[in-house]
Amino acid sequence: MIRQSNGKVVVLNQKDGITPAKARAQAATYQPKKILSVTLGERRKQVIWDVSYLDQNGKLGYVSYNFKTGNQVQSIRNI
Repeated sequence: MIRQSNGKVVVLNQKDGITPAKARAQAATYQPKKILSVTLGERRKQVIWDVSYLDQNGKLGYVSYNFKTGNQVQSIRNI
């Protein structure tokens, strides 16, 4: 992962966190019509998976999961 603010490279071990497939599966609880992307990012000094999706009404939603624990960090719906 490369930080935008300073270009610093952060190396993560895949085995230390949840997979993109696990993040996608967890986002399925929101019953998305379509998952648009699953991307790795950083928020408040924690590494997260951001999942963007379209809900059943075509509205955009985002849900973020902690990379290490898989716990939900944030959810934004009906954009």
